[in-house]
Amino acid sequence: MLEGLRNKLSLIKLQKVKRSTHGLEILRSMGEIDRVGFLIGGAVEQPFEFLMTFCQQLELEGKQYAICTYNDAKELPSFLVARPGVSVIQARDTNWLFEPKREAISDFTQQRFDYLVELTTQNISPLLWVKQATKSRLRIGYNPTCPLGDDLSFSMQEGSTIEAQIKALNEYV
Repeated sequence: MLEGLRNKLSLIKLQKVKRSTHGLEILRSMGEIDRVGFLIGGAVEQPFEFLMTFCQQLELEGKQYAICTYNDAKELPSFLVARPGVSVIQARDTNWLFEPKREAISDFTQQRFDYLVELTTQNISPLLWVKQATKSRLRIGYNPTCPLGDDLSFSMQEGSTIEAQIKALNEYV
């Protein structure tokens, strides 16, 4: 119950924060962009490794990527340790309202992405704070209930796999 209250208060505060601005952008194919940022929640190994494989393919095509994930476990899972291009927010890196400390997210938020892709189907407060602070030309999401909104939103069922989300991204963008 306390966790739900904290999330609700976090969303209320987040909606009052000045949003990073960006102009209207034309949807370009993945082949035409240079830099992609990904937000992924839960930090489960199999979906994370699938995303890393996708990012390695992007890198082979000459694209840059960065990943930001939230992990609420006390210990950092071994598959997240020392991964280049990956920013990990842990519970200890957030305040009571789940807002990440600047030093925990600055590597990610200092970048300007062509596309910022939120690979979650539910609201994860620390990632919403990162999304709010990150500059991107186009925000792509899979969560129709996201309080921040997206420029392009795919309707996916809650719990849909990262594989299905990446497939939709490749198919339509």
